[in-house]
Amino acid sequence: MKKLITLMIVVCSFFSSCEKEENVDYRDKYVGQYLYTIKFTKPIYGVHIIYKDSTYFHNGSISKIKDSKDKILVDWGNDTILGYSPNWYTQKNELTIDSFGNLSYPEFPSFDNTRFYSTSIIKGDTIKFKFSSGGQSPMIYYWDVKGIKRK
Repeated sequence: MKKLITLMIVVCSFFSSCEKEENVDYRDKYVGQYLYTIKFTKPIYGVHIIYKDSTYFHNGSISKIKDSKDKILVDWGNDTILGYSPNWYTQKNELTIDSFGNLSYPEFPSFDNTRFYSTSIIKGDTIKFKFSSGGQSPMIYYWDVKGIKRK
């Protein structure tokens, strides 16, 4: 009888622990305020095209998209990057994240070289990704972004 009761307790605790894990949202650990360091590279036109780098900072965030199990909203700046109505691209992007912190992005229709580059990831308290926008090379703008979660 003791063995049967012990077995029932073990089985019940196993099922209750499995149920709890299903309710865990792996995106929770990434949500919060971030300080972004953004290296921006743009072409300067003249006789020769050269690229000018500048670095700036942004207090932004990462939040969950409520109607999704795998999307986050990354706010990494205040600028409108490129676009033609209704497709305006800003520095607030909805990204897909897997349980390992790998980021993937939607396709940007009708714009050459407007994209996020892999490998883009959130690891620990740090997010890293690269983004470009513009026409054909060398007329492309580049953003190299690193964000650190604020405690």
